[in-house]
Amino acid sequence: LLAMCTTAAAAVSMEGEHLWILKSLPVKPEEILWAKSDLQFFLCLPALGFLWAVLFFSLEIRWTEGLIAVIYVLLLTRFLSYVNVIWGVLFPNLTWTNELIPLKRSLSVVLALLGGVLEVSVPLLIYISLSPRIGAQPTQMGLLVSMFVACWLAHRWIKKKGVQRWVEL
Repeated sequence: LLAMCTTAAAAVSMEGEHLWILKSLPVKPEEILWAKSDLQFFLCLPALGFLWAVLFFSLEIRWTEGLIAVIYVLLLTRFLSYVNVIWGVLFPNLTWTNELIPLKRSLSVVLALLGGVLEVSVPLLIYISLSPRIGAQPTQMGLLVSMFVACWLAHRWIKKKGVQRWVEL
């Protein structure tokens, strides 16, 4: 579900030829990009709540593992929203005649879909391969720390280079 939400990737392209309107508003470009990221993040929260409820009621897991899983999935959701904003800024499709074009024929959306699948499946494969050897909690903590670092790096890129690229569009 997380990998299929690409609203932030298409959000930059949806402005199209009317991007100048956003640029003329008395709003910082950084705030516009954060709003696009936040939209995707908050759209994913109801699905995450449902999945967490299913997880906790169907599996018998310790509360520490459950808490780590909740924090990890929140960080992953935030990371996906940041990466999708990055794709949207790097590969916008600003010349279109129909509103469906940025959603269906945009490189940023394709990269968001493919990258989202990789960003979800690679940590899962790491967990499956490492948890029998070093234990579930150390593997979860390692993935949690790596996801936190990835979020921080993506946030930093958007704040510096992403804003600069958006202004230049």
